[in-house]
Amino acid sequence: MFDKDMFMTGLNRAFEDPLSIEPAWLCQLNLVFAIGLMLAAPKLGTEEAETINRLREQHPDRAELFYYNARSLNDPLNGFEDADFWSIQALLLMSVYMLTKSKRNTAFALLGMAVRSAYALGLHREDTLVIFSPEEQTARRNLWKSLFVMDRYLGLSLGRPCAIIDDDLYTDGRRSSSVNGQAPPTFAESPSFQEANSYAMDASVRACSITGKILKQVYQQRKISTRLAQDIAHVCKQFPTHIAPILRWPQANPPQSPAHSMAVLHVNLFYIHSVLYCMCR
Repeated sequence: MFDKDMFMTGLNRAFEDPLSIEPAWLCQLNLVFAIGLMLAAPKLGTEEAETINRLREQHPDRAELFYYNARSLNDPLNGFEDADFWSIQALLLMSVYMLTKSKRNTAFALLGMAVRSAYALGLHREDTLVIFSPEEQTARRNLWKSLFVMDRYLGLSLGRPCAIIDDDLYTDGRRSSSVNGQAPPTFAESPSFQEANSYAMDASVRACSITGKILKQVYQQRKISTRLAQDIAHVCKQFPTHIAPILRWPQANPPQSPAHSMAVLHVNLFYIHSVLYCMCR
């Protein structure tokens, strides 16, 4: 959802000169704090653990305060008619936060607003990316893919129709979607941090695309053919060959960092969910 370097730069600037920061950025920052505090599980005895424990002791629900502080600074719901890029990010963050609070219907509604705003802003139009800078192109791609992954996740979890169709997915050239049966893409042997993130995002999108195909062509139909089941099974079988070697499991070498381990875990869990979803039918 964010470029790490740009986010950290904005974070440092917010602490150095808070009066010069736009309310939209402060809204997003508080939403990130709210989600982070809900999910934080630092190692005991570390400085991070002391900080998290102090925040939780000061107020029984500090995360909720961060959430309401974000909405008071610049509520994306108030400007829905004139939605901008930042408001789509904020709506997606709010949807994630509601999931951490087990408010699935609210998360579903907020995600729907984010997706409709994204369509209105043209995030699904890859042909319009040429008018933006390379950094903006990456940000728009990543946000649209994040919306797609969340859309498929909620559709699978709640048994509801998806808001984004597969035809509106980016092809990304050499990293084409495996659901269309193309040859496996090529990957860098020693990818950079940004390349590794891109590989992980694309792998998650592919896995969620398989899930969406099962939702639409299997569970929303009264009957299915044996040929369709075989096609889906073939796609699931070929999935591991269409993701970067650094994301496959098991691996010859263990993950190099917690972030790498989490990426491997997320990608393979998405894949396993797709396989199980297909087998259950």
